[in-house]
Amino acid sequence: NLLNDAFFYMPEGTVLPEDGLLHTENAGFAKTLRGSICVCTFFVSEKNWKNDNYHKLYKKNLEIAEKWLTREAKRYGSTITFENIYPLGDTAIVIDKIYGLNETDPDAYGSFRKVLKSMGLSGKEFKKKIRYETACENIVTNFIIDKDGRSFCFLDYAGTNPDDYHDFSWLFKSGWNEPIEAGTIAHETLHAFGAFDLYEREDYRKEQSDAAKKYYPDEIMFSGGYGDINKSYISPMTAWKVGIGEKSKALDFYVPDSWCF
Repeated sequence: NLLNDAFFYMPEGTVLPEDGLLHTENAGFAKTLRGSICVCTFFVSEKNWKNDNYHKLYKKNLEIAEKWLTREAKRYGSTITFENIYPLGDTAIVIDKIYGLNETDPDAYGSFRKVLKSMGLSGKEFKKKIRYETACENIVTNFIIDKDGRSFCFLDYAGTNPDDYHDFSWLFKSGWNEPIEAGTIAHETLHAFGAFDLYEREDYRKEQSDAAKKYYPDEIMFSGGYGDINKSYISPMTAWKVGIGEKSKALDFYVPDSWCF
């Protein structure tokens, strides 16, 4: 299955914090992995998506991911509950082009703008709609894409108020036209709460992924829980980043590069 990535939308003129880092933990729609969490799901396709079986499988895997997240959070003394809402039901938002596997999107944020246009909403209106349709303490937004591809988590932080930071996931089929896996859903959900990838990437040192492989070989942000999420876990590193763990001794031998928010 495909590894996942994180993508950050930084509009022109954005001013980064003084330390140059992107802080999403304890900010925005998904603050900490505690309390009530609303998962808001939309289906996106290039055509009228009529696949009730796929939708059912997504919902089943979402439930598996939520049970796993609940169990892992409990290990760190955190109690979480989930509410799943589908503002458009199973009706797909139709846009004219989705860039999938082995395709290069010249404007990765462009597809999201097309979704907003299809819904007749501006970015601010969309966030307001999501914010006020639920009473949950935290909100995670999933866009389920009718195409094979590499899933990733967006961060839209246009503006200066951290409470307006909006993390949302662009979740493709897992490859070979198969439903998105529970491990991928959990992985991207944790990105929304501030977790970062532990597997090897081009944009940070290989030593870091080697350390993660040594100390956290089955961690959800390293292996992603592919195949069987129940073989994976949340490490002290990830627990700290999502607000349910302490700054542990793990940081003594595993120090994230500065881009890790």
